[in-house]
Amino acid sequence: MTMFKALVANCMRGAFAALFTIGQAGKKRGPFIKALIALLALVVVANFGVLAGMLFYSLYPAFFQAGLLWFYFALAGLAAFVLSFVSGIFLAQPLLFDAGDNETLLAMPIPPRMILFSRLTVLMVFTFFTQLFILLPAAVVWFLFGPVSALGLVLYVLASLMLLFLSLALCCLGGWLVALVSARISRKSLAVTLLSVAFLAAYFYVFSQIQQILGRLIQNGAEIAQAVQRTLFPAYHFGRAIAQTSWMSLLWFALSAAVPFLFVTALISRSIMRILTTRRGSVRREYTGAPIKTRSAQGALLKKELGRFFASPVYMMNAGLGLLFLLALPIVLLIKPDILYSVLANFPLRREMVGAAAVAVLSVMNAMIMISASSVSLEGKNLWIIKSLPVNSGIVLLIKAAAHLTLSAPVNIVSGILMILVLNTSLPVSLMLLLLPLLFSVFNALLGVAINVRFPKLDWNNETEAVKQGISSILALLGGVVAVAAPVLLYVFALADLMGPVPVMAVYALLLAGACLLLYRYLVSRGGEAFSNIAA
Repeated sequence: MTMFKALVANCMRGAFAALFTIGQAGKKRGPFIKALIALLALVVVANFGVLAGMLFYSLYPAFFQAGLLWFYFALAGLAAFVLSFVSGIFLAQPLLFDAGDNETLLAMPIPPRMILFSRLTVLMVFTFFTQLFILLPAAVVWFLFGPVSALGLVLYVLASLMLLFLSLALCCLGGWLVALVSARISRKSLAVTLLSVAFLAAYFYVFSQIQQILGRLIQNGAEIAQAVQRTLFPAYHFGRAIAQTSWMSLLWFALSAAVPFLFVTALISRSIMRILTTRRGSVRREYTGAPIKTRSAQGALLKKELGRFFASPVYMMNAGLGLLFLLALPIVLLIKPDILYSVLANFPLRREMVGAAAVAVLSVMNAMIMISASSVSLEGKNLWIIKSLPVNSGIVLLIKAAAHLTLSAPVNIVSGILMILVLNTSLPVSLMLLLLPLLFSVFNALLGVAINVRFPKLDWNNETEAVKQGISSILALLGGVVAVAAPVLLYVFALADLMGPVPVMAVYALLLAGACLLLYRYLVSRGGEAFSNIAA
């Protein structure tokens, strides 16, 4: 038991340390950075909780009056299950089946099953907090409207805990299937990325249709409830156990959750050694004897940076998601111009102001592109390799920024041209739509590298820690948003009555170019020295 606690504590400690250490020689983050991270986490959690609460607030009165209170709880359970499954399946795959410390742990006197169940425990904690995002707001709305009995509350807690095991079972099974499939295809990074984009697109579609979905649930609640009762046996008994305080329904739901969990854990436990010792990689390709292409050191480094981006689904989805938004926005407006008309109807703006607003939106989307902000961290323990090359350290940093620009610049140009077609802007505004987002992309690329070279995170076990949990990505995102918000607020509150938006954008372009020049000079001088002094 002591060893099991140590394994769980070590895994949880690693997640905590990923947030509160910089990653260079275990140096701790200061109280300001810790407070900033805590504040950002609190804002995200509060926003999600408020949104979920508003949805349940809309549903509860209608279902209660219709005598369908069990359906209210069934929907809460279904929503919590779907959210935990979608988020947990991609965590289960690297945590259980593709962890980087398998060989180290197997070399120790630790039973393989203990390794498995310690990771299952960590996955369970993650799943528990994910489900709380849904189940807690649903319970708060229940308390506000009532009636709430002590027995009903006890059954709500018990059913929620049992739901945890059902989610965990399917997360493990899904993660195992993802691991098996990814080991047998040559372009697994592309496949995982496309799957993630599909999930993301489905999420945004559901979110955009939420009002219509709520309306249908309220208007056709009885018919939908009957369909759920006929087809979703666990969801029906989850809701009935709470709404009607039925111990029998709780027993049926417990069996529905326990049987899949025991089956999946037994299945994984029987093949634990094969899981922990399997090296999962791409499909092998035979060498065809083609001539070897040579390129300069700088060209080879640029190719390496781009290859790393396209080889890592985590890197692409978290650091490059802004590329997708940047390209999707004008395409959506071209296909559905009604969206733009409805926005302009609520916020009537002059023609120049519409173009200026588009420039600000495209610039904010550029701030969401954080490819360069984790490029140093991703070197990890192999940092010594790139430092040993006969290339100046400042040039190495500039190449990392160049990789960011290689990906973002074409997207910015295409997006700018499409926005000009959508908005039919004047020539000066059209020039700004092409110039400013592109210039901001240069600023964002240089800023990301400059921050990451000061706050690298090199002691990661998997790329997720370097990309998602490094302080560099947070600071780069905040810096980019501030760089866009500051001139917008200055114009709205101080300069709007004095001049038009085009002169302000022209002055801002000059300031942004100056900032890019300063960042460039920093990277080739002091930034290069800082890179040389990083200890992996």
